[in-house]
Amino acid sequence: MKETGIIMTGSHPRDILDGRKTQTRRTYGLKEINKNPDRYFHPVIYQSITGEWFAWFSDKESSDPVIAKCPYGGVGDLLWVKEGHALSADGSKVLYRADYAVIWRELDLGDFIKERGLPMPKIKWRPSIHMFRKHSRIERTIKGLRAERLQEISQEDAVCEGIIPPEHAFRMISGGDVEAVPSPKEDFAELWDSINKKKYPYDFNPWAFALGF
Repeated sequence: MKETGIIMTGSHPRDILDGRKTQTRRTYGLKEINKNPDRYFHPVIYQSITGEWFAWFSDKESSDPVIAKCPYGGVGDLLWVKEGHALSADGSKVLYRADYAVIWRELDLGDFIKERGLPMPKIKWRPSIHMFRKHSRIERTIKGLRAERLQEISQEDAVCEGIIPPEHAFRMISGGDVEAVPSPKEDFAELWDSINKKKYPYDFNPWAFALGF
């Protein structure tokens, strides 16, 4: 079984722990394909005799197959989450950034410090990319793998990406008017661009590996 560290930012680690996020989409490993994503179609996922996983694309221009290796492994392999964190001086204790606001809110530590005019403690956060395997608290087994265009995501899969579905399709706004509430897919597009817009914006519609866990 292959074990691969995968970076999760923002609230995503907490969403995984709370069971809201069970999918992730990644463009890593598809750089050549995404130079011209409209050129390729019909990707087939397969596992080689070496145990590695690949996406086999058809090339519309040359009719030749183009193969891209999935760097995260495939079904049955293990993902361990790399997230923003801080370590104690001796490295024996770990504080996870995704939990920081939750901890302070539940224990009212922020109010306690402010009421007494005490200085706010400074935490030296370490980027997720620098997390060691031993400090990771989240492991998930890959249960599904496919390659698809980003905009092919369904409303149901957008929810599996951690998007909270709206309770109502419409909402009241100022002046008594009504407006449509963004769908999970629309919220996912906004979330995607907040992380990936510089390289692969949602409107570019890149190919991505869709990993289910």
